[in-house]
Amino acid sequence: MRAIDLARALGVDEQLPESLVTAHFAQVAPHAEEWRALGVFGPAIDVAADAPIQQRLLGLTGRPPTM
Repeated sequence: MRAIDLARALGVDEQLPESLVTAHFAQVAPHAEEWRALGVFGPAIDVAADAPIQQRLLGLTGRPPTM
């Protein structure tokens, strides 16, 4: 997630390899609400269920997806 944050700050391409994003999503999704309660993530942002995995990961972690 920090790689995306940094890419956005620098104004460069934030697209990560799909295999990396898929693996990260699988690790984060089961714990997202627990971590959100601890302040790790902001409020979830609604993203379409058929959106690309990186967009769903961003929304899950409270970061606005790139549209």
